[in-house]
Amino acid sequence: MKKTSVAEKYYKDLKKASNEIFIQFLWHIYIKINGCLIAEFSKIKHLTGLDSFTFRQNFLAKLEKGFLVPAYTFDNVNGNFPVGFKIWNTSIKQKFSDFDFDVYNDKGEMISTKSIFDYNGLKRINQWLSEYYNNDSLNKLGVMHHGRNDFQSTRGVYISYFDNKDHTSLITPLNLHIQCIYFTVYHCIPANWLNDRDQFLYPNNGWISDTEFQNDCLAFTLFHGQNRISSKEGINHWIPFTEEQVNAREKFDSHFMTDFLRGKILHNYSNTNLFAKSETNKNGKDEPLVFSSESQAVFDDGLKLWKYYHSKQNVNVNASLYDIRE
Repeated sequence: MKKTSVAEKYYKDLKKASNEIFIQFLWHIYIKINGCLIAEFSKIKHLTGLDSFTFRQNFLAKLEKGFLVPAYTFDNVNGNFPVGFKIWNTSIKQKFSDFDFDVYNDKGEMISTKSIFDYNGLKRINQWLSEYYNNDSLNKLGVMHHGRNDFQSTRGVYISYFDNKDHTSLITPLNLHIQCIYFTVYHCIPANWLNDRDQFLYPNNGWISDTEFQNDCLAFTLFHGQNRISSKEGINHWIPFTEEQVNAREKFDSHFMTDFLRGKILHNYSNTNLFAKSETNKNGKDEPLVFSSESQAVFDDGLKLWKYYHSKQNVNVNASLYDIRE
């Protein structure tokens, strides 16, 4: 966008936030009318966004009151994100850290409260995933397409065999569980207007010893619609059943996933530096993965679907779930 005179004059105070017109207005009022009360409604990116960090450091005012409503309640706005009404007291100099907003739905009913806070200094989930990158292209299972650490980018998080080299990382036997945890975290909670700006953060260490959680994330990923692995793009390593289970007419090109589920592969990688944090199969034995009853129910229904598919004539024996759905 074309820079305004305000953006140019106060760039050092706003940095990237100077691209937002409403932030320019806020800052100009703050500078020119010292000690005033400012009532404004806008997106909440100036409270949480990385690009607005410098603005938050310099805009010293107390947030006295505030509530959130869906953006689509405004004329000519179709967005699925929160708009915040806020009253700032610029006579009280303090940095924004957090605030509990009342939340109203499109009928004007108060439905909850929501804490909005400054994410500065907190590590994001993409930083966690980057610690487990593995470039073993010879053992490539697929490609993870990353999000931008927030709910509004969940639609961009998917798995395919094709790599467009745009915020992607390889999925290999070494980091399969890690990638599935990442995938599941993005998709297990539906994105909506209220959580649109919420950030996915670096996890605590509870996942390391929780092997059922790790395995359930694998099950979630195997059967999710954003798993777009297709046998049309390469060898399908994601078939969770054997030929005998689905009554296939021919052998599959890959038995990786059923071997992995039986524990025949994971221990071969458990002593590497990349997976050093994992407690899974350190004894080197072939131990089948253990799933929750909920995940096992998903496998049971998935098997019915695969068997139905393979009961038809002229089917693609190596079809993935994405291929079957198509």
